[in-house]
Amino acid sequence: MVPSKKNNNYHVLLVCTGNICRSPFAEAVLKSLVADDAGCGITVESAGIGGFEGNSPTDLALIAAAEQGLRMEDHLSRPLTKERLGRADLILTMEKAQRNWIVRTWPESGAKTHMLKNYGKSGPEEDIEDPIGMDLDYYRACFQEIVREVRRVFPLIRSAARAGDRG
Repeated sequence: MVPSKKNNNYHVLLVCTGNICRSPFAEAVLKSLVADDAGCGITVESAGIGGFEGNSPTDLALIAAAEQGLRMEDHLSRPLTKERLGRADLILTMEKAQRNWIVRTWPESGAKTHMLKNYGKSGPEEDIEDPIGMDLDYYRACFQEIVREVRRVFPLIRSAARAGDRG
């Protein structure tokens, strides 16, 4: 089910390539923080710029997520669509190329599209590398990086939600 803007929540969209490891993991982390902060008014979903509808996360993604105490077994990939972008108040990508593609393809989403690792800070742009094709240790390191970054940006997201900052 695709979230609706009818509830007036602040909607965050996390984006990667296939929506089978990085963005669903970031979604699970952010949803766990939102659940611990009842009433914060934030909804979360993820999608992939090259994702197909209905693919399950990779086995290594499921293992690495479980080791972080997060479940992704029920996740099914979702493609990035104009409608998903339109609902989002904030779009966070895993890579510069993904951000640039979104801004080129849907310029109206440009002001609300940022890289996860650079959101709310200055400095050189940094990607969260894709673990597809790598070993379990690479997935673990990738997911630990995502946990750090999502925890870092959560107070910024919560402040934007409280302020009603709609991209």
